[in-house]
Amino acid sequence: MAQIFPAIDQGLDRKVAIKWMSESLLHDPVFLDRFLAEVWETTKFIHPGIVSIYLTAVHENHRYQTTGEIWSTWKRLTELHMHSLAIASKLLMPLDQQAQC
Repeated sequence: MAQIFPAIDQGLDRKVAIKWMSESLLHDPVFLDRFLAEVWETTKFIHPGIVSIYLTAVHENHRYQTTGEIWSTWKRLTELHMHSLAIASKLLMPLDQQAQC
């Protein structure tokens, strides 16, 4: 698999996430193909729920990618989900009240 670490892109002074390919999978061609396919597929989308990939590279035989800072995206999606649940709970009738109809 891969590990994800928070970081700061010092050149652009912005928060990023680094997705670092696991050392045990560095020589697995199937995993490498999947890792790179994820990069290619993800770069096709521009959506607030999908983080942008800024860079994919190799450092000391480790492949990695940097993406937009995922924690704020996750927080926004969680807040949106919670808001949707709150609306749904107001619109939907509880099961015990449905049984009485």
